[in-house]
Amino acid sequence: MKALDGVTIVDFTQRHAGSVATMILADFGAKVIKIERPGSEDPARNWAPMQNGHSVYFTYLNRGKESMSVDYTTEAGRKIVMDLVKKADVVCESLPCGEMEELGLGYEALKAVNPEIIYASLSAFGHTGPRKDKKADDLTLQAIGGMMDRTGFADGPATPVGCRVSNHISAVYLAMGINLALIHKQKTGEGQELDLSELDCLFAMMETGPWVYSITGKVLPRTGNSYPSISPYDTLKAKNGYLSVGISTDNQWQKFCAALDMTDLAQNELYMTNESRGDNYETGLKQELESVTSQHDKFELESKLREAKLACAAVYTVPEAMASEHIAVREMLVNVDDEGAGKVTIPGTTIKMMGTPGGVEKGAPLAGENTREELFNLGYTDAMVAELTADKIIKQA
Repeated sequence: MKALDGVTIVDFTQRHAGSVATMILADFGAKVIKIERPGSEDPARNWAPMQNGHSVYFTYLNRGKESMSVDYTTEAGRKIVMDLVKKADVVCESLPCGEMEELGLGYEALKAVNPEIIYASLSAFGHTGPRKDKKADDLTLQAIGGMMDRTGFADGPATPVGCRVSNHISAVYLAMGINLALIHKQKTGEGQELDLSELDCLFAMMETGPWVYSITGKVLPRTGNSYPSISPYDTLKAKNGYLSVGISTDNQWQKFCAALDMTDLAQNELYMTNESRGDNYETGLKQELESVTSQHDKFELESKLREAKLACAAVYTVPEAMASEHIAVREMLVNVDDEGAGKVTIPGTTIKMMGTPGGVEKGAPLAGENTREELFNLGYTDAMVAELTADKIIKQA
């Protein structure tokens, strides 16, 4: 048994953010019916990397889901959606603000056919505010939200985080919001509307930047890999890459020096306190540290520092991270047989529930793979399905 067995989600999400949210819910047993328009399928179906002519990226975003290909811009297509909604628990969408309303598929319209429906929307800026009708991607949101200005080195350009951070964090918030609404529905029988903004979710991650400015009026500079109040807190050169070092107390500093046989540095008056190490870091300490670390293998350094119980580690490349024992033990890479791409390796399920564990049981659906099956579940006949296919209202894989 999985935690969300019995929950049905009608899913209008596309691209990355919303698709990850419904993927998380599918991992835990929700029946997610992905709705795509014939000839206007989710753009992620064409995102690299490709295998056997199918997107492995799409496989990851949409694993475990079903697919119906329905032209919901037509009256007949909207009727199919309404029939689905009558039996669903959740509708999830990530289309531009107002588009679902224009199609007659907004919250009020769907609530009329299912008063208990949970209607979860995710958009770049949310459904209120002066930017609500504007378009944006992850790069735009990192720029507008202040994240980009906090990332990079002081003497370099503002830099985006190296992954789709606004997409992914908003997906997690969306999945959590849907679960909260499901709990509320279970208690009261009431559905509700959810309005999530990717910008809101990203801005909530900003931590000290807004706090410091609101209290002192100061704008924190970009600090690269270092942290102003902790030293050394940085990446240091190793023989075969870099070592990540986080030393936050004077006691840890002494352990760090002992682990790497740096007796002279441990006894140097300039480096005895965290404050003095910070004052002298760029003008001498970093160079002295790298004269030692650059002579050693990064994994050898990691091993020594881990034995000393210090929060330090080699900087892993993507292949090194994928090959690490810990990733394997935590089952964070899983092999999936995908209908289109074939055998692929994708990230596993992050939430480890001991009683009702999630898991990845299948890859992503082909466009329209479950159209016929789901229409039969709604009471449509062979003749009705044939007519809808002929009229190009639906498409079957």
